[in-house]
Amino acid sequence: MTFAGPQGTRWVGNEEGRARETEWSVTPATADPATAHGETLLPGGPQAADIGSDTAFTAPGVRYLQ
Repeated sequence: MTFAGPQGTRWVGNEEGRARETEWSVTPATADPATAHGETLLPGGPQAADIGSDTAFTAPGVRYLQ
């Protein structure tokens, strides 16, 4: 499995024990996950409160789902 690349593994939360209210498997990406990687592909970055709603999927700049 790959972490922080084309998403193969993910976890809910972080080292501080905080997580989003809901978490989904599919996430939006601003670049092709097959050629770019990292949490910077997420609109709003890794600390964004919403990465799984219809609003997040259709946000400006989102071109891929991963």
